[in-house]
Amino acid sequence: MGRKKGLVLTKNDPQLLAVLGMARYLSTTQVHRLGLVGATPSTHYKNVCRRLRRLAEGGLVRRLVARKWGGAELPVWTLTPEGLAVAGSVCPFLRALPQKDVSTHFLEHTTLLNDTLVDLVVSLRKSPLAPLADLPFRWLPEEENPLQFSHCDDDRGGMKTAATKPDAILELGPLARRFFLEAETGTQSISTADPLNTGAIISKVQRYSAYCTRFADRERTKTCYQRDFSDGLFPEVVFLVRSAARRQRVEKAIEKWKGAARLDRVQFRVLTFEEAANEIEALLRGTTPAVRELGIEPLKGKAAHVRDGYQALATALNAVVKAVRQHNVSCPRPLVLSEIPAEPITRLYEIISHDLLGEPREQPAPGARAG
Repeated sequence: MGRKKGLVLTKNDPQLLAVLGMARYLSTTQVHRLGLVGATPSTHYKNVCRRLRRLAEGGLVRRLVARKWGGAELPVWTLTPEGLAVAGSVCPFLRALPQKDVSTHFLEHTTLLNDTLVDLVVSLRKSPLAPLADLPFRWLPEEENPLQFSHCDDDRGGMKTAATKPDAILELGPLARRFFLEAETGTQSISTADPLNTGAIISKVQRYSAYCTRFADRERTKTCYQRDFSDGLFPEVVFLVRSAARRQRVEKAIEKWKGAARLDRVQFRVLTFEEAANEIEALLRGTTPAVRELGIEPLKGKAAHVRDGYQALATALNAVVKAVRQHNVSCPRPLVLSEIPAEPITRLYEIISHDLLGEPREQPAPGARAG
């Protein structure tokens, strides 16, 4: 169905359609919260309903019905191909429409996740007329093609293809991060005592870990993640849950699963739906919550890995120097090593130990002359 004649677009309509293209599905209440209908953000709810019906009559949006768990109906809106064409004129990174809509029950799951998107758009737009392309993030809805990786098939031998599919992807350009969002409504198990059944959430943790760490080619030059995303954004999996108690249980299960493993190529974060937008906004603005989320403890952990690597390299280098000296004593053809720059190596170790890890520096004795 093409766009019908007689529909005159307002200056806000393309922006509204663009947010709908980013989210894929929005409820009437969420559209109202965006403040993109009418001259002011406080436009009456009835006027929002009237504008959405008019856009539907014009062939730009479609109305669906989500079925809540209690049986109540929730009106939900999505774009038509014609609506996507209009939205793409102001937001060029929108994904193509899916071939078919999700189930009515899963629509509620999707709109729950999209509350975070709506909150971010409302909070981070510089003005009511600011284009969505200027937002400091990109929100990509679930794609029909999953993220694929290979793993060893213990039963049959050889390699087996597996996949994972995030509910949405949030790209934070200023932070050089890509969040794979997983909306958990509490219906799935976190983990189990059965070693053959890890639980739904820990199973997702394992799949994302494999996707981000296993190589995609025999030359071992790129991981599966780097094959699909070549922009250098660091991957992070964010689980969104309903309550703080659920968040604590999921965090505990992830930490237990990780154990002593050093998963430097992917990070995991757990937030409640209620706090997600505020935490992500704080990360982008560089305010206090950002220090808590990305700051002291995570950075210390990474710096400790750097120090361990430095010490391993230093030990190996000392062994090489010792072996060369022993060789030169007994062999008429001596080997010559390049001069090792001691000062920058010592400075690097001090930066890791004192500046990043916060270890105290040695203080000179009273009256001692600085050297």
